[in-house]
Amino acid sequence: KSIFKEEIDSLNIIQSNQKLFIQKIEFILTKQQDSMEKFEEFTLNELPSLDNIVHRHIDLLRISEQDHFNQLKNAAKVSLENKEEINEELMHIKILLEKVYQSQSMESVIAQMEEEFSRIIHEFSRHIQTIGSKSESIVTTLLENEKILKGSREQSELIMQQMVLSSNHMREMSLNSKELNESIKPLGDLFGSAQSLHKEFMLAKSKLAELVVSLEGYEKQEHRELREHLESVANEAIVQMKLFTQKLTQETLNSHSISPKEVLDLTHKVKLHQSYTAE
Repeated sequence: KSIFKEEIDSLNIIQSNQKLFIQKIEFILTKQQDSMEKFEEFTLNELPSLDNIVHRHIDLLRISEQDHFNQLKNAAKVSLENKEEINEELMHIKILLEKVYQSQSMESVIAQMEEEFSRIIHEFSRHIQTIGSKSESIVTTLLENEKILKGSREQSELIMQQMVLSSNHMREMSLNSKELNESIKPLGDLFGSAQSLHKEFMLAKSKLAELVVSLEGYEKQEHRELREHLESVANEAIVQMKLFTQKLTQETLNSHSISPKEVLDLTHKVKLHQSYTAE
């Protein structure tokens, strides 16, 4: 009776371990589902916002470059207008020089030329300073846009890194899910066999309990016959245990889901059954 009790306790432990293993599998599947939902949320919510940020930076850069082009165009236009004004001034000076040369002496001509050249040089210097200040403004704007472009590039690289990490994580989760599904398939038959064997042992236990109760009320001869019947039932249970142990060992070697220690424990219990029948 004590040996069968130990066997039944062992089967109960195996069944509880099976339930614990199923709970762990359900926990893994829940985590996988959470990861899939988070990735889907990132794809549907975060990724469009990041794409909008990138397009917004691109639009800002396009506007800035257009502004730079317009500034350069205006500066070139102003420079061209200044050149035309200078050309007109020079032509005016030429005409004046011709008139002065015809009407006045060389000293007065030189004085008027110096005065006119001073005025022209002063005006030209003023235009040069204006162009220089506009050039400095354009350079400053270009530097600011370069910083904006650098920040956009860094954000784009960060977005690409996040997308690569998310893709690798999903690929790893997919591989783990496939391996988990492949490892769970052989365990289904194993759990079914264990439950079937547990039911058979419970039935044998009830029969043995009835026989033990009846055994105490009979005489020695009847006691001997019942004992032989009891040994026959025990032998049948041992044969079933041995077959199940062999099947369990084979499936363990194939699926690597049950540790070798559990197989040794079951083998040890079968040997205890054999020693019981030998007595």
